[in-house]
Formats: sequence, C-alpha cells, structure tokens
Amino acid sequence: MIGLDYTPILPCPFCGSEAKLAKRPCGFDDVSLECYPPESGIKNFCCDIECTDENCYLAFGAGWTFNDPEEAIGFWNERRANDR
Repeated sequence: MIGLDYTPILPCPFCGSEAKLAKRPCGFDDVSLECYPPESGIKNFCCDIECTDENCYLAFGAGWTFNDPEEAIGFWNERRANDR
C-alpha cells in the first residue's frame, strides 16, 4: 500500500521534479465498472509512477500496469548512467 517503506524513487527524467508512486484501479468488470474484489484473486490495482509537476509530460503517469509497487519503482529507477 502507498505509505509503506518502498525503494526511493528517482526524480522525473524529463523535468527533474519529484516523482511518486500511483495506484489506480484496474481489472474492471465491463458490466459494473467496479474493481474485482481481492478475494477473486485478480489484482484490483495497477502501480505506476507519476511526476509531481502538473505541467510535465508524466504528470498523469507513465501508463504502466505493474501489480507490484517495487517492480514499478525499479523500472522507473532503471536508467542509463548518462540519464541521471
């Protein structure tokens, strides 16, 4: 859950602003548009990383659908040395 101790997230590669973990509903049921309940075994959220600068390209996230927050953070943080 958001608020737990996760790996630190590197700044946005586009603007340098702080980035944050974002969780969004996923696995919608076409009829009810509700998330599947946790007991269904279907993950009911997707993790993404978004920039905190509302004018940045990534202000609404990178569009990823990771089920594991650490996997999303790791993917975001994985950059070439000259990108840092």
